Amino acid sequence: VQHSYRDVVVVRKRSSEGINIYPNPAVDIVTVSYSPLSKDAGLQLRSVDGKLLKMIRLAAGSSQVKVNVKDLPAATYILYMNNKKENSWILFKR
Repeated sequence: VQHSYRDVVVVRKRSSEGINIYPNPAVDIVTVSYSPLSKDAGLQLRSVDGKLLKMIRLAAGSSQVKVNVKDLPAATYILYMNNKKENSWILFKR
């Protein structure tokens, strides 16, 4: 049996340094704030079972984005932010 390995990725929830979301629970629009980005990054909105619902590109230098969640049913969701070196995540409810 031959094994292969992938790059190691750090996954953390860092509310004070990573991403924050408000209001939580959400109604129509949520504001996602994060530390200013030195490079472009991506934000993924996923259901708790991992299904990708939305992808949002985050531009270098940005520190906040508004996301429309009006079309989502009431549930718990996960926002993942990938900035190439580290992944952060946070839960929110709609």
